[in-house]
Amino acid sequence: MPAALAGRMPGSSNVVVGSDRQLDAVKAGMRAFLNEARVLARFDHPALVKIYRFWEENGTAYVVMPYYEGPTLKTTLAELGHVPSENELRAWLKPILNGVTLLHDGGVWHQNIGPDEILITPFGPVLLGFSAATHAIEAMRHTPAAALKPGYAAIEQYGSAAGTTRGPWTDLYALGALIYAAITGNDPPPAADRLTDDRMRPLSVVAAGLYSDRFLVAVDAAMAVQPRRRPTEHAEFRALMGDIEAPEAVSLAPAPDLMQEPFAGARAQSDEVTVPDP
Repeated sequence: MPAALAGRMPGSSNVVVGSDRQLDAVKAGMRAFLNEARVLARFDHPALVKIYRFWEENGTAYVVMPYYEGPTLKTTLAELGHVPSENELRAWLKPILNGVTLLHDGGVWHQNIGPDEILITPFGPVLLGFSAATHAIEAMRHTPAAALKPGYAAIEQYGSAAGTTRGPWTDLYALGALIYAAITGNDPPPAADRLTDDRMRPLSVVAAGLYSDRFLVAVDAAMAVQPRRRPTEHAEFRALMGDIEAPEAVSLAPAPDLMQEPFAGARAQSDEVTVPDP
């Protein structure tokens, strides 16, 4: 529901848009929203948001997922009361890295990792979705950079997806930035600023002696401004960091079974996709 562009008439469930120009942006956002759901439905991992169903109705689109409870990582770190230890950092990093690894093995880059996109639930950290609808709407309004997370978006995300080289290293930059923020208490400077005048002090200098050398060196490598200077994929990052073993091989979720109905009494829509939950 892009409230800045659309609304609902009193007494109606239908979404209405004010102008044709806004309608194009809303439609682009809805296509991206549904495509994100379609992509995430392929994966089943406790650290990735789970998608059960998605469909179009009332001039908009819907997604059904579990109700996740817990503060964001940003809130958790702010209320921690002390600088997190290396063990604490590794405890939430490991499941998130394993979930991101599953995405990468499926040829998907998240590109929206940030401290407000990770929930710390009673069952472990959960990485939320890609915010694809927001990115699509901002692109239609010719302000794609407005959808990026300053400090966590890699430099290659500042150009068009077709004209830049994005890959696993793009998400590794964001993961490194998360650790940097957790240790220093501040968001890293935006990659666009670092490109012209990189004044960011490496963690291997700022936090020397507080964490293991290989941990800090691995984070610094992941946060290199130029993509070619970063670890190329998760195995290389794990090798640098140590003590974060690779996850067991996990296959993608089975293809959706349109005849399966997980909710008793619910009426299936003809254009609705239901994803079985293993």
